[in-house]
Amino acid sequence: VQHNARYLRLVKKFASIITGQFFGHLHSDTFRLIYSDSGKPVSSIFLAPSVTPKRTSSGINNPGLRLYKIEVDTGQILDYTQYYLDLQTANQKGFAQWEVEYNLTSYYELSQVTPTKLHQLKESFKSEDYGSFRRY
Repeated sequence: VQHNARYLRLVKKFASIITGQFFGHLHSDTFRLIYSDSGKPVSSIFLAPSVTPKRTSSGINNPGLRLYKIEVDTGQILDYTQYYLDLQTANQKGFAQWEVEYNLTSYYELSQVTPTKLHQLKESFKSEDYGSFRRY
């Protein structure tokens, strides 16, 4: 807990120069947000699915791979494309063919990849029709 609290303090303090945080190996595709003490979204955490499959009660998940598009001069995250490998098909055919699963900005209709826009996306998950959440 102590190390996590210190980490969060540092991220909040340097949020103006931290363009994103990138983590993986959770075997799931998700994002998290860090908020300032006043409740403003200040930093995005991107959690990419694992390249290694994991057996669950519903079967084995497919490996995932993510390619980020970054503005070179600023480090700003512009977008990412999530890929997956259909293990069953790859095993049947004897070769791997990575497929596009989705593109962040087009799939969720985001104009930018910022903590504020991701916060708005998160809030849309609470809407009456749950359309965004179903896709998530």
